Amino acid sequence: MKLAKVEGKTDLEKQYYMGLAHYRLSEIEQAQTQFQAVAEAKDPTLSPSALFYVGVIQFSQEKYEDAKKAFEGVIDTSQDPKLDDQAEQYLDRIASAIQFQKLRENKWTLTGTLGLMYDSNVLLSPDNQSDQGEDTGIADFRLLTIADAEYRPIYNENHELSAKANASLTNSAKEEAAHADPFLYTFSLPYSYKGVVWKKGYKFTAKPAYEMLYMAPTEATKHLTFTSYYLSLDNTFVMSNQWFSTYSFEYRLDDSRETSSTGPNDADSTRYALRASQMLFLDKSKKEAMLGNFGYVLNAAKGDNKNYGRIELGATYVRPVRWNASWNLGLSLYQLTYPNAEENSTDFNTTLSTGITKPIREW
Repeated sequence: MKLAKVEGKTDLEKQYYMGLAHYRLSEIEQAQTQFQAVAEAKDPTLSPSALFYVGVIQFSQEKYEDAKKAFEGVIDTSQDPKLDDQAEQYLDRIASAIQFQKLRENKWTLTGTLGLMYDSNVLLSPDNQSDQGEDTGIADFRLLTIADAEYRPIYNENHELSAKANASLTNSAKEEAAHADPFLYTFSLPYSYKGVVWKKGYKFTAKPAYEMLYMAPTEATKHLTFTSYYLSLDNTFVMSNQWFSTYSFEYRLDDSRETSSTGPNDADSTRYALRASQMLFLDKSKKEAMLGNFGYVLNAAKGDNKNYGRIELGATYVRPVRWNASWNLGLSLYQLTYPNAEENSTDFNTTLSTGITKPIREW
């Protein structure tokens, strides 16, 4: 074959098939040289296919940025829908590989979130239920500030273990609403296993955690009002490239530190929660998404006035914005029933929220 006298496209075909022969013999360097030459020839038929093999080789060498450019070039120049689909699948794998590589190299992550909401009736919730509680009759704008710090000592293809600290602070604009502003601090040790179940990608996460709530429901100075130990178990299934399903169970032990938490108003409780959420990605880069969730919560409190069942429903839209940040817009609803309260009641609530999330630093 090397001695054959060929010209034009015949020569290009020769280089292409020589590249295939080297590739099948695992002679990767020689194969890449041949495929690269064909790709640079800009032939409408052979060049996209050759560029695809260049991308495959670079992907196997973990040269993800180079491979990404190759597959994007395939999509831009190919007239073969099947080849385009294969290139898109590799781009999805590259995005995941780059993210995995980044998280493996950077063991520390610090993330900040700012959110602004308008509350037509600020609720006083010293039992750590921010969207249900005693009416204050105060309408106000409220700023939500969240900081997350995470350290990942273990992060590989199948196992993840991290230590997380979270601070979630709410500040109202009006001074008369400040006593209802919760400062919540959470410490957790999530462990995750990643594998395959029923031929679908699968991730199981177990997260033990401890929460502390600081408020000033009756005093001028914030103090510890509520603590919780809990364990959450999440099961996530990759239904398709664009659809992730998560099913969760949470077991929680709550302890109220308020002197008013006695008798029928005793907020000490054992709480159980079952939730399901669906995430649909709206773009190939998986940065724009729509999330829907449904859940049921049973709060078995010592006090009958704090004993309730709750049905939850929500939807959130997320998309990237400037400066490597993401913007979210969410709508949540719940129906709350107190079956054993002194005055049997059912509450219904709707909340509209928005926020911006931005990674601050990774190292």
